[in-house]
Amino acid sequence: MREIKFRYRFQNRKTNEIVTTVLTLLDIEIQGFIPNPFEGFGWSVLSRDQFTGLLDKNGKEIYEGDIVEFKYANMKKLKRAEIAWGTGGFWVVGWWNKMYDHARMEVIGNKWEHHDLLEVK
Repeated sequence: MREIKFRYRFQNRKTNEIVTTVLTLLDIEIQGFIPNPFEGFGWSVLSRDQFTGLLDKNGKEIYEGDIVEFKYANMKKLKRAEIAWGTGGFWVVGWWNKMYDHARMEVIGNKWEHHDLLEVK
């Protein structure tokens, strides 16, 4: 069974500092189901992305909201797409299949910090 993890991005309301951290379900349970350990200290949640349970070709964890780059055998160019939760699982946005070939993907950023990676040039 895959480990259930979430990647959180918190922002300080006064300084606008942004902190990214990964919390396991156990971490959240120990904190009493409060996913924002900074809540009482002026921090708010910017994003919460679930771990897919999969690793990219470099062994990096793939999270919902990640931007991946990949190329299948019949493609001439590298493609970029976002990972999202859909009907029954995680999907590569804009592609007909689920993430069956994650070993060919490379995480190059995420939609929160690198939204420009998906822009058409």
